[in-house]
Amino acid sequence: MIFIPQTSISNIGCENWPDTTNPLVSYEFLKLFETSGVVTPDNGWQALHLCLYEEKNATNPTLKAVIPSYIKSHSYGEYVFDWAWADFYHRRGLDYYPKLLSATPVTPCLAPKIIGALSFEEQQSWFETICDWCEQSQLSGWHINFDDQMSDSLKQLTLIKDAALFERTDLQFHWHNQGFQDFEEFLMCLKPKKRKNIRQERAKVQQAGWSFERVKAKDATKEQWLLFYQLYSHTFAKKSGWAQLNKEFFLGLSKALPDNCLLLFARKGDTVLAGALFFYSNSHLYGRYWGAFEDSSGLHFETCYYQGIEFAIENKLRVFEPGAQGEHKLARGFEPILTKSYHHISDQESRVAIEQSVISEKQLILQRRQYYIKHSAYKKQL
Repeated sequence: MIFIPQTSISNIGCENWPDTTNPLVSYEFLKLFETSGVVTPDNGWQALHLCLYEEKNATNPTLKAVIPSYIKSHSYGEYVFDWAWADFYHRRGLDYYPKLLSATPVTPCLAPKIIGALSFEEQQSWFETICDWCEQSQLSGWHINFDDQMSDSLKQLTLIKDAALFERTDLQFHWHNQGFQDFEEFLMCLKPKKRKNIRQERAKVQQAGWSFERVKAKDATKEQWLLFYQLYSHTFAKKSGWAQLNKEFFLGLSKALPDNCLLLFARKGDTVLAGALFFYSNSHLYGRYWGAFEDSSGLHFETCYYQGIEFAIENKLRVFEPGAQGEHKLARGFEPILTKSYHHISDQESRVAIEQSVISEKQLILQRRQYYIKHSAYKKQL
């Protein structure tokens, strides 16, 4: 086996990319981040995909596995927040950036980060090589965010420990389909007060004159993508945020994910004034970006949550991940789910201190999750 980092996904090639059922780590989606100019060194994202090749042929080795990765000069667009770690480095007179991040850019959704089939021994050896490579390359560390497979077994937990990675726990709120036939059946599983509140929220939106249109990526026109980009960028500008995605990215989604991407527009009369963007697989719905020209009571909840739940029920999707954070989702039928990230810190003294803080942090998160479970919107725990 030979480890070769690739500075562009195009160097790997679609024909060599290992099979995956998750659109968020598909070759086409990750390539779009690069070709659209979202992921560039100037934007603080230098593609550096970690590739493991099998040397069956010395002149043409076979790609065995890949971990989509980036050299970062900041921590924006990650959603596993390490600003305190960067500050700790700064106070010690050390450089936290650049660092190595393995994740889908600007996408806090669970997905496998090791794409390809490896044995336990191969994974262990590769992880140790990557950690050593980070230290030799003067990177502050390696961070694997929102992986949904690494802690599947005790063997893999041993792998993480042996490779000097530690596990960090966080919370998200996910909706789970219990075989509901329609939205009303879902509502009937909720506590009466929660059910009543949702009905009132949806009624206000309807009474205000809002209607909704779904457009799959393969059917979306250039004008619709440009309109959504305007909604998205307007909302970020209003909040003084950084809209990291550009119009070229949105225009490229019809080709990159024609059957795994959904635009949802909210209209008043004939005028679109809000919208949301979703991705989906055969089993999951991923809520991602939203924008609006007009504020309206309940519109965000309807557009980003209730419409998503209806789509998931209609298409028999098992899970709806609406994005990071959001305690308000609990009252709307979403449940507290533990998410995992994995970290290697190159500096030994910093590693010990940060790992200790993560251990303490986990206890608080577990306590908070128990509180959320106790205050679930459901009549019975699912």
